[in-house]
Amino acid sequence: MPVPAMPCPRAAGSRSSTVIADPQRLAAVSATRLLDSAPEEVFERLTRYVTRVLHTPVAMVSLADERRQFLKSVRGLRGPLASLREMPLAHSLCEQVVRSGKPVVISDVGTQPLGHESHEVKDLHLVAYLGVPLITADRQTIGSFCVADFEAREWSNDDLEVVHDLAAFAVSEMSVHSRTTKTDGAADGHSAPYVHGSGTEQRWRLVLEGLHAGEWEWDVVHRRQRWSSEIYKLFGLNEGAEPPDFQTFLARIVHPEDRRLVEAAYRGTVNAGEPVRRIDIEYRILRPDGTVVWVSSIGVLEQDASGRTTRCFGFMRDISARKRAEQVQTESAEFIHKIAAVAPYHIFVFDLDQGRWIYGNRTLHELLGYDGHTGEPDAAVADALRHPEDYERSIRYRESLRDLPDDAVAELECRFRRADGTWGWYLIRNAPFARGPDGRVYQVVGMMADITALKSTQEELQRLNAELEQRVAARTAELSLANRELESFAYTVTHDLRTPLRAINGFGNMLLEHCGASLDARGQHYLDSVRDATQHMGEIIDALLRLSRATKAPLSLTRVDMSALARSIMAELSGSDPSRNVDVVIADNVTATGDPVLLRIMLENLLGNAWKFTSSRERPRIEFGARYDSDGPTFFVRDSGVGFDMQRAAQLFAPFNRLHSDADFSGTGIGLATVQRIIVRHDGRVWVDSAPDAGATFYFTLGVTS
Repeated sequence: MPVPAMPCPRAAGSRSSTVIADPQRLAAVSATRLLDSAPEEVFERLTRYVTRVLHTPVAMVSLADERRQFLKSVRGLRGPLASLREMPLAHSLCEQVVRSGKPVVISDVGTQPLGHESHEVKDLHLVAYLGVPLITADRQTIGSFCVADFEAREWSNDDLEVVHDLAAFAVSEMSVHSRTTKTDGAADGHSAPYVHGSGTEQRWRLVLEGLHAGEWEWDVVHRRQRWSSEIYKLFGLNEGAEPPDFQTFLARIVHPEDRRLVEAAYRGTVNAGEPVRRIDIEYRILRPDGTVVWVSSIGVLEQDASGRTTRCFGFMRDISARKRAEQVQTESAEFIHKIAAVAPYHIFVFDLDQGRWIYGNRTLHELLGYDGHTGEPDAAVADALRHPEDYERSIRYRESLRDLPDDAVAELECRFRRADGTWGWYLIRNAPFARGPDGRVYQVVGMMADITALKSTQEELQRLNAELEQRVAARTAELSLANRELESFAYTVTHDLRTPLRAINGFGNMLLEHCGASLDARGQHYLDSVRDATQHMGEIIDALLRLSRATKAPLSLTRVDMSALARSIMAELSGSDPSRNVDVVIADNVTATGDPVLLRIMLENLLGNAWKFTSSRERPRIEFGARYDSDGPTFFVRDSGVGFDMQRAAQLFAPFNRLHSDADFSGTGIGLATVQRIIVRHDGRVWVDSAPDAGATFYFTLGVTS
C-alpha cells in the first residue's frame, strides 16, 4: 500500500534559511564526533544495502548542525555530486526532516510544493524522496536517513519500515562511536578512529532479523555454503542442518523455472555471459511443504586474477508480499487495459499543459473513421475537426477542466468531422487525473462516445412533439368549436324547442278543456299520448341542459358531506312516491372535495336509477357508502334492482343509450352520461358491476378528494 505524502509542516511566513538552533540537539550532534570525520564503512554498508533492498538509486545518511548537512554516506549521486560531503542545510530536504522530527515522503516533486523549494531536489535532479529522522535515545533529532529516485514512485509502508529500521541502526552505531571516542580519545583531544567491531556485527544481525533478511556465503573453491538463521527460516529448514552444496541447492530449493538465472548469477555470468561482480536478482524457492516464496538476493562476487569466482556473499530477503502486490497491480492494469481495449468508446488521458493525449485506446479512429490514424492527436488536430459552431464552446469547456473538484465529472456534447465528410455528435466526459503544485488540474481522464444516433432520435422526438403539439392545438380548437356548438345547441334547446312544446302542450290542454267531452275513447287516448310525448320531450331537454352544465360549468371546489347529500336526495325520492317501502342504508361521515352542485346532480342520477330499477322488487334495498385504501376512498351506490348483462356495460355511459325499454322503465338515456362527465371533471373514474336480476353497484372515485 502506498504511503501518503507527508511533507512536514512549516511555520507561517517565508521559508527560514536554517533550522532553529537547539542547544540540546546541537550537543547531541557534536557528541557523535562524526561531523568532520571520514566516511565509515558501517554507513556505507547501510546505504548500499537499502538501495539494493528498495531498488532505489540514491541513499544518504546525514547529520545536521545549525547550518550544514554532513553526508556520512552517499550512494547513487551522478557526476561531480557523487563526491559531495556537505551542503547548506537550508538547501536540502534534510532540514524538513530535522525540523519536524517526522518522515518526509514525496512521490513526485512536481506535485509537491515542498519539493519545488528544495535546492537539493533541483540540483541533484531528484524526483521522489523518502526521509526519516535520526533520533537519539534522549529524543534529539540529529540528522536524517533517506532514499531517493530520479523518477516518480509510490513509496510503500514496507519501504518506510525498512528505512526506519536502518535509521535506528545508524543511530545505534553513532551512539557506539560517541562512547568509543570519549574513552579512547587521544591526549591532544583529537578523536580516535572509529573501529567497526563485534558489537556492530551483532546489531547488524539484529537489523537483518528485523527486516526478515539473512546473510549467506558461498565458498566456491571449497564448495561450502554458510547461512544465517534467517536464511534457514526463509527456506523452511532446521537451523542445525548442513547447507547443501550449490548443485543440490539449485535442484532442491530453487524453483525449476529460475534455476538457470540463479546459476548464472552466482557464477558471475548474468547478462548474456558478460562477467559481473555483483548479484542482484529475484527468484523463487520451494520450501519442503511445497510453499513457493519469492526472494531478493543481493551480493558480491570475489574473483581471482583470471576472473574466476572464488567466493560470494550477500543478503537475502522475503519479497513474496511485494510480488503478490505487483501481481495484483499487474492483473489490475491488464484488466483495465482490456476493458479499455474492448470499450465501444474512446478512453483517454489528456494533458492540458501539453495540449495532447498521453494515452488513448484504439477506438478514436473507429469513431471518426480515419484509418490512417497512428498515435494520439494533439489539441490542434482535434480542434481542426470540430464543428465551427462548437469551437468556442469547446475551448471554454477545456479551460474549465482546470478547476474541477476531485469528485466532479464534466460533460460536453460537440460535433466532429468524420473521414467521410459527415458530422457526428459525440459526448465527452472528463474527471481530474493529476494536479499541479498550484492545485489546478493539468491532466484529465475521459471518454468520448458517439451519440449521433441518440441526437437523431432526440431531433425526431422534438419533431414529433412539435407535430403532436400542433395536433393538440388543432384538436383543442376543434373541441372549442364543439363546445361553442354545444352551447349554441343548448341555447336552441332552451329557447327554440321549449316554445313549440309549450304551444303543443297548451293547445292540447285547450282541446281537452273545450272538446274533451265530445272525444271518444280513441281520441282521448291520442290526446293523452300527445301530452305525454311533450312532457317527455321536456324532460329530455332538461337532461341535456344538465349534461351541458356538467361539461362546461367551472368547478367550485369545497368540502362536501356526501352522506348528508345522499340522505337529502333519498328523502326527495321517498316523498315523490310515499307508497314505496325501500330499505335505504347510507354510511355516516362520508365526505369528498368537489363542486357541491355537480356532485348533487351526479348522486341524483345514480340514486334515481337505483330507485327506478328497484321499483319492481318485493324487498328493494339501496345503499350508499365508501371503502378506503392507500389510494383514497372509493364511493359506491348499490341496489337490489333488476341489473343487466355486463357484456352491454360499455353502452351505459354513452348519451341516449338505454339497456331497458320505455315500456319497462322510463328515462332519457342522458343520466349516466352526465354522471361520467361530472366524475371525469373531478379527475376520477366510474365503473359498474352487475348481473341480470342481481342488482347493480356503481363505483366511482374523485381525484380531487382529500
